[in-house]
Amino acid sequence: MANTVSADVTRGDAAKSRLIAAAVQVFHDKGYEQCSVQDVADAAGIVKGTLYYHVRSKEDLLYAIMEEVLQSLVPQLEELSKRPGLAIDKLRQFVHVYVIHIVSNREIMHIFFRDYDSLSDARRQQLAGARDVYDSFMRAVLRQGQREGNIRPGLDVEVTDLALFGMLNWIGRWYRPSGRLTAAEIADHVADLAVASVASS
Repeated sequence: MANTVSADVTRGDAAKSRLIAAAVQVFHDKGYEQCSVQDVADAAGIVKGTLYYHVRSKEDLLYAIMEEVLQSLVPQLEELSKRPGLAIDKLRQFVHVYVIHIVSNREIMHIFFRDYDSLSDARRQQLAGARDVYDSFMRAVLRQGQREGNIRPGLDVEVTDLALFGMLNWIGRWYRPSGRLTAAEIADHVADLAVASVASS
């Protein structure tokens, strides 16, 4: 999938990073629909005209945020796919990595799930391609595990995929850095839970 962040945000890595960080904070705190380009420019400490030097619209910023958080985990998925070993172990490793990813990007994930429908149809279709990478990986692991006999053969792979991601994606809503468990401890617990829910007895 082409990197459209670099196409939309055209000048200067430092300026791009500052602008996106400001957009994340404003979109998270105010909501995408409720905030303006001026709000983002103010948070970034730039004038609105300078913002348009880097992006064409507020939607460009929303898309860049979502595309970046989806793509950032893809290299780890590719590495896990190539790694030898049992599917049940790959599932555990993936869930652990994904939970850490969710809690490390909880503000962006909140924006993703709340404001996804604010994107144009074309932009949603582009992101759907990136989201399919996650579903394809999960389903491939589940099918591999069924062939190996370490994942229950009667499980519906598509339903299991959706159920697992439904559980995982919600973690960002309740996780608190000041909570009783660390992110790694939560990731271990959830990985154990995911594996236990699909493993053959």
